[in-house]
Amino acid sequence: EADALTAAGLSGELPGGRSDSSLVVAHNLGSGDQGTKLDYWANRYVGHACEVRDDGSAGCTTEVTVRNVAPAGLTTYVAGRPPGTLRDFVEVYLPASSRVLSVVVDGEPGDFSDEGQGELRAVGVPVSIPRTEHVTISVGYELRARGSGLTVSLIPQPLARDATAEVALDLPSGWT
Repeated sequence: EADALTAAGLSGELPGGRSDSSLVVAHNLGSGDQGTKLDYWANRYVGHACEVRDDGSAGCTTEVTVRNVAPAGLTTYVAGRPPGTLRDFVEVYLPASSRVLSVVVDGEPGDFSDEGQGELRAVGVPVSIPRTEHVTISVGYELRARGSGLTVSLIPQPLARDATAEVALDLPSGWT
């Protein structure tokens, strides 16, 4: 099974840092000293946009919206306390050489962690999302020129509900 998961790109290994990658991971923090099962009801949207310059450098933004669609009436074991509030730690992975310009949570500058993870760096934001509400996190960053162009990879987190993802690239004329 391990070989099949690795071949399918689902082993959990982080990608190398040689390209720009849109990888977003949400960790369910549970509620207090108990876990929850609320991540099943988290709808996720990931938008990734880069404006690439002639020299191959780029200004990029990864936007993540997590919507809590948990129904009312779940047991405490499933919904935690307060009932139905999803507590996540959302990480946006960037190339290690990138320069973070901004981290915004629901339109306001957000508190975040920034740490190395293999050949990448993880910008992490804790969020608390009541039932029927959502949070949007936006991470803006710069990529250095690499001489050989820019490669962008979209890497999904295996989830019970697939995330919706969009990628938008504004390329210099003549680039493909």
